[in-house]
Amino acid sequence: MSFPLVWTIAASDSSGGAGIQADLATFYHHGVLGASIITAVTAQSAQHLATLKAMPAKMVAEQLRVVATDRPCHAIKIGVVATAANVSVIAQFLCTYSGFVVWDPVLATGEEGVSLLADDALVRLKELFPHLDLITPNRMEAEKLLAQPLNTAHAIENAANKFLQWGAKAILLKGGHSDVLTGYKCDFYCDHHTAVWLVSGEVDSLSVHGTGCVLSAAIAAAVAQGQSVLDAVVIGKRYVRQGMRLAAKQSSRYFVHDATSMLHEDMPLTMTALKKPFSIQLPRCDTSTLGLYPVVHSADWIERLLPLGVRTIQLRIKDRPRAWVEKQIERAVALAKHYRARLFINDEWKLAIRFGAYGVHLGQDDLLTAHWEDIAHAGLRVGISTHSWSEISRALTVHPSYIALGAIYPTTSKTMPSHPIGTKQLTTWVQLLGDTYPLVAIGGIHSGNIVDVLHSGVKGVAVISAITQARAPENTTQELMCLIDEAVTSSPLDPSF
Repeated sequence: MSFPLVWTIAASDSSGGAGIQADLATFYHHGVLGASIITAVTAQSAQHLATLKAMPAKMVAEQLRVVATDRPCHAIKIGVVATAANVSVIAQFLCTYSGFVVWDPVLATGEEGVSLLADDALVRLKELFPHLDLITPNRMEAEKLLAQPLNTAHAIENAANKFLQWGAKAILLKGGHSDVLTGYKCDFYCDHHTAVWLVSGEVDSLSVHGTGCVLSAAIAAAVAQGQSVLDAVVIGKRYVRQGMRLAAKQSSRYFVHDATSMLHEDMPLTMTALKKPFSIQLPRCDTSTLGLYPVVHSADWIERLLPLGVRTIQLRIKDRPRAWVEKQIERAVALAKHYRARLFINDEWKLAIRFGAYGVHLGQDDLLTAHWEDIAHAGLRVGISTHSWSEISRALTVHPSYIALGAIYPTTSKTMPSHPIGTKQLTTWVQLLGDTYPLVAIGGIHSGNIVDVLHSGVKGVAVISAITQARAPENTTQELMCLIDEAVTSSPLDPSF
């Protein structure tokens, strides 16, 4: 198995908590190989920088030249550049590089504010911008680069767009906004198509050394593994909060690298506008075990499947006359109540309320348009479709009754916005979220692969064509339910499924 290679172009930190040492540790815990180009050497601890000595530009250029002849590089993280000459050398190299580049513009030490950049280098930093796929300044660094204060959310958004005008493809402007939302860290991400706030609960800890280095390194590693930039940002922010949380438990100023201690509260909440986190209480499902979850397109299918023992089902109707849709939903709700089944209505939350369905299943676009007060007041359970880290982050803003994850395998049921995630990614998400939310796997699942899916620990398996296009749908349904029962009985992962 080959692993992606990621470079760090940064300073060496003698304490091991930041710089290339933190970057290489982050690469390791994210499953990528690392190489390092050293721009400066420091003598420092987690609290104090004693000395910084910049590498000669010729030495930086030689490191870049030699390392580039070794193996293909999938992503580059840049940190401290130290001198104007180093800026020019790095920019010149990037002219010939076509992979992903993220720059964490570390201009000064955290608590002391000691400059890490030669006086003549600041004006040269713009040379890097045309080569940057992402820049990750904190508010103080952005203020120094722009020579203006950034005291409001509106000012932050305007500043981010200024960086895009300078040539960067995307920006994550970090932290310093707790005056807007007390108790939360609020970062603003934007590119030329997307603009969102990422909100995380603050960790009550000492000032942890090297978090900016870790964040940008984690982003580079995630992109090297095929994640989108926004998904990589979510991955990085989750990892940083986790490491700070673990450091707080040890009363340590040093970041704790750990690939396994995942909690869902470390996930940021992705919002299109900066506001207080969602406070409406949506009902929970009456069980964490949703089991076999057929998705069908008519009430006739519901009438065929519920007598077989199916207890969770979804009615998904697309591109049909309105009057017909209403009659189908009304009939489906009556059937579900007769068989005491959980019926989720896809998208049509107003009709689900009107006819008294158990719940509604919504897509990502519905998160902005649904009337959440009406849905909660009606007692509807809500499931949300997700296909990526950033979509999960968005779904968590409303605390849904369950989360659907997919597509697990290739599917022909609908055009998917992303590649299949596979069971390895599914298992990671179950470890992260499964203790808090019922999770449903969907996409390309059938009798030949359902057992592999169940081993991830999901509490529900949604199927569409495996049933609706089967030669004998009733027999297939019963076979899938038996496979679920057998897998649950034999699985050591979750005997209470």
